Amino acid sequence: MKNALIFCLIFLISCSGETETKNTETSGNEKAAEAINFNWLQGDWKRLNDEEGKNTFEYWDKKSADEYVGLGYTMSGQDTVFKEYMRIVKLQNIWNLEVVGVHDDPVYFEFTDFDSNKFVCENKHNEFPKKIEYQFENNKIKAIVSGGEMAIDFNFEKATNE
Repeated sequence: MKNALIFCLIFLISCSGETETKNTETSGNEKAAEAINFNWLQGDWKRLNDEEGKNTFEYWDKKSADEYVGLGYTMSGQDTVFKEYMRIVKLQNIWNLEVVGVHDDPVYFEFTDFDSNKFVCENKHNEFPKKIEYQFENNKIKAIVSGGEMAIDFNFEKATNE
């Protein structure tokens, strides 16, 4: 009887250790996702380093704790020459950036790094870009899209109503 009691005690202790290990073995994306938000993205943004004669804008809005939606577009005069819809969304507990408008189907970039004022996401299978980075600093956003030898910087400031 004493041996059975010891065996049960050891079994219970080992089971509680397994449960604890399983709960702490989550990816960096999942762990940080619970405490991070992207509220710094919200609002209207205007690109500072645009090509001559063009104006590029982004608009971001928070739909829920797990979803932010964005619109990016470029104007040349009164004409819209580029438009894409973006969405930051947690899918199966992993943050992704979804881009619609450049390709026929949505393209997903999985977050590989993020904290309270930046994120990096990647899709190694996409032709270009393969990597997208956003960083918020001094009330401005710097975005970099890159892949291979090519990288494009987008420097944004909060847009004002003119």
